[in-house]
Amino acid sequence: MVPPQEIEPLRINVGSRLDLVTLRLFVAIVEEGSISRAADRENIAASAVSKRIGDLEQALRVELLQRHRQGTSPTPAGQALITTRRRSCATSPISRPT
Repeated sequence: MVPPQEIEPLRINVGSRLDLVTLRLFVAIVEEGSISRAADRENIAASAVSKRIGDLEQALRVELLQRHRQGTSPTPAGQALITTRRRSCATSPISRPT
């Protein structure tokens, strides 16, 4: 077992894709159950939505969505992100629920 002081912290550069737009798109995908329906709802190309979410998943090194023929569903990590996002919005004085 490696002593804790010798474990290098995981450094993730998510600044380019962990923004409010990407989080809003992720929530839309989960609520709509589909990347294309979420893209329609948010007035953005489905390919752009897919790219943003793919970049976010790559930066976080975790799959957030299960993609299947019937649409999408959140993975446990995706569900955790949704829960965290909703909690932070509920406690923020400047944000409102989407």
